Amino acid sequence: MNGRLGTLADIIGPTAPPASSAAGHGPAVAAVALTLVVLAAIVLWIRTRRSRQARRRLRRLRHDYRSGRLAGRAMAYRVAHELASAFRVRQVRAGEVPAALRPADHARWVELVTRLDALRYRPDAVVDRDETARLVGWVQTRIGKRR
Repeated sequence: MNGRLGTLADIIGPTAPPASSAAGHGPAVAAVALTLVVLAAIVLWIRTRRSRQARRRLRRLRHDYRSGRLAGRAMAYRVAHELASAFRVRQVRAGEVPAALRPADHARWVELVTRLDALRYRPDAVVDRDETARLVGWVQTRIGKRR
């Protein structure tokens, strides 16, 4: 046994790392954190871009409709297309309320889609221009908002 202890006694123990190596991780951690923040901002911007564009186009459509530059039927088709795009549905239907709308807003959605359907599919339909524009403005404020 003495022979074995003699060989183990020659082993040098581990030394403490230099103090400067701990400070070397700071810039790397900061760079990784900054990269994550920038990536999160880019993803958020991309995800909300469709909603922002739809709100902007609906604002223009509403203004053109109120001023009389856009006929009711053309406005109804364009608004329905914008709503389908903004809420990521294939077709705007009164019976299928988008999941992004709160339950309290379901009745107004049905009213808006019913008005749009009347304008799109019944050429002789008489629909209040101001009320329709108001409903388009209402749904414009709901696009992009979470429950």
